Amino acid sequence: MALAETLRATDPAALERAAEVIRRGGVVAVPTDTFYGLAADATHQIAIARIFEIKGRAQTKALPLVAASLQQVASILGPLDDKTARAAKAFWPGPLSLLVDWRPQLSVTAAQPDNRQPTTDNPSVAVRVPGHAFVRALCARTGTLLTSTSANVAGEPAAETADAVAAALGARVDLIVDDGPAAGGRPSTIADLRGETPRLVRDGAIAWERVLELLK
Repeated sequence: MALAETLRATDPAALERAAEVIRRGGVVAVPTDTFYGLAADATHQIAIARIFEIKGRAQTKALPLVAASLQQVASILGPLDDKTARAAKAFWPGPLSLLVDWRPQLSVTAAQPDNRQPTTDNPSVAVRVPGHAFVRALCARTGTLLTSTSANVAGEPAAETADAVAAALGARVDLIVDDGPAAGGRPSTIADLRGETPRLVRDGAIAWERVLELLK
C-alpha cells in the first residue's frame, strides 16, 4: 500500500485538505501540543471504527476528543457543569482533558465505536481544547469534535514527528500533516470534575494540584 499523502501545516492548502478528508470519513494524522494524534469526525461511525482498527486499540477504551473552543464543546455536548466549566476556562487551550457525559450523536463511546448505547454505568468522553492552533482550526473548519488519540499502534511509543507517524501508520491513514517535531513530554491530564469529589483519571502535563487549587 502507498504511504499517505503528507502536507506541511504551513501549506495554505493543508487545512482545507485535512477538513475534506475528515468530512468524507477519513483519518488524518495531525500535530498537537503533546504528540501527533489521529483526527477523525467523532460523529462518524465508520471513521471511528477505522481508528480502532488502525491502532489495534481495544474497543473498551474510549477515544479522547478535541474541540475548537469551549463554545463548540457546549454546542455539541451541552452546557458543562460549574466545576468542569471553570477548569475549562482556566486551562483551555491546553493539555487538560475533562470528562463529560456521552451524547448519542457521538460514535465514540466508553465501550464500543458503533453508535450503540455504551455499556458502562456512567458513559463519558474526555474532551479538551488543544494548544495547537492547527487542530483548533481543523475542528472549526469541520464543525465537529475530532478524535485525538495518539498516532501509533496501541502499546507502541507515541509519535513525535510526521516521519514517525509515516513509519508506523503511513499506509493506514489518509493524510499526514507535518508541523515538525511535537513538544512531547507528558500526555494531557484527564480529570472528572462532575461529582462532589474531583477525581484524577490520568496524571499528566497539568499538575493535579493546580486543578484542585482552582476549585477551592
